[in-house]
Amino acid sequence: MYETEDELASLQALIERSMAAASPQLRSTAPEGRRLSAAQLVDVLRGKAQMAVGTVSASGEPRVSPLDVLLMHGRFYFCTSARAAKVGHLRRRPAVSLAYVDSDVVGVTVHGTATLHEWGAPRFAELDREFLAVYGGTPSTEDEAVVFIEVEPARLYTYDRRAERAGPTYVIAGTKPGRSAVAAALAAQVRSGAQSVLESDAAAGELGPLRTSIERRPCHVVVVAADPAAYAAGAARVGIWLDPADGSPDELAATILARTDSEREPIVIAAYDPDWPALFERLAAPLRAALADLGAIVEHVGSTAVPGLAAKPIVDIDVVVSGAAEVPGAIERLRRLGYVYQGDKGIPGREAFLWPPEAPRHHLYVVVAGNAVHRAHLRFRDLLRDRPDLAGEYAELKRSLVPRHARDANGYTAAKTGFIDRALADRA
Repeated sequence: MYETEDELASLQALIERSMAAASPQLRSTAPEGRRLSAAQLVDVLRGKAQMAVGTVSASGEPRVSPLDVLLMHGRFYFCTSARAAKVGHLRRRPAVSLAYVDSDVVGVTVHGTATLHEWGAPRFAELDREFLAVYGGTPSTEDEAVVFIEVEPARLYTYDRRAERAGPTYVIAGTKPGRSAVAAALAAQVRSGAQSVLESDAAAGELGPLRTSIERRPCHVVVVAADPAAYAAGAARVGIWLDPADGSPDELAATILARTDSEREPIVIAAYDPDWPALFERLAAPLRAALADLGAIVEHVGSTAVPGLAAKPIVDIDVVVSGAAEVPGAIERLRRLGYVYQGDKGIPGREAFLWPPEAPRHHLYVVVAGNAVHRAHLRFRDLLRDRPDLAGEYAELKRSLVPRHARDANGYTAAKTGFIDRALADRA
């Protein structure tokens, strides 16, 4: 991502101004909660985004063509031949419109003013390098007569219906034929279009990275294997593991649905609850008993561990082991308690788990004592405990993010990162 925090704030303000001035019909199509935030917009258009580019000919006729567009620092850029008709259009009239549509799920419309950066212009070489890094080549490598066009957005409209369409993705791995029979039975039982069932040949050790690579959330990995030890071959057991002998394919599919029936609830920031520490202790008791032989420490981290701090009412727990050699044993003991191992979810240094179905919703991670993730969790928790003023700022930030990210946990987390990084840097 090229955008700084200030640039994201400017883009967000532009989206809000544009939508406030939009027609009632457009506002009803994309009300609050159904729009891309600036952070989500940057994520959607990351890399090779193809957009429809609209210009106006000398005779006043509209012209539209698809082009690769790069979003950098709040501006939109595309490159084309200096002889292209659209370059002539923009020389005479720099008004330009861009549109990105992914079915009826996500959309972006931009109206703005174009600036041409031609061969020899101060920014030509810089833009050429950026396009080369993203696309692997630019027309300038073949023909010097090219132009980079920079679009400064004046109006920016977005819509986002992913939460309405989103449902779980099920990745069914393991050994055939049991795996295939369960995948087929599950596909027949899920709501068409709301859930996706994928059958995978991935080895057990590949399931964690595979889950992380799937954007649609929530994502549930299910392994169907008559001989779990042979299939696992020493790898940690990611996901829910089932034996095809435990029931018919339809019965196993019903079991999967029952164990993954938790709906994705919108993010809510609640006032501090003095019962949160007691809830942590209730959750920690069976963990300490199951992990005692490993010498693991169970710690309360996250916002619910900071007295007085408003937070999502979800307890965060670190299971801290002394070294990497103890991690596999901790994972297996947690699985026996009903936790579902999810891999590192893209963050090396932690192992993440889904809570057991009968337990209150909470987040649990296995970390090695003193590693970067463990240190960051403790440092930020302790900093907020020591600095009520900073905790207050953090609470206000979280409340301000909810309208934009109520159903986008990843976007919500990403939007807090700058605050956390600055707070930790100031303390260092």
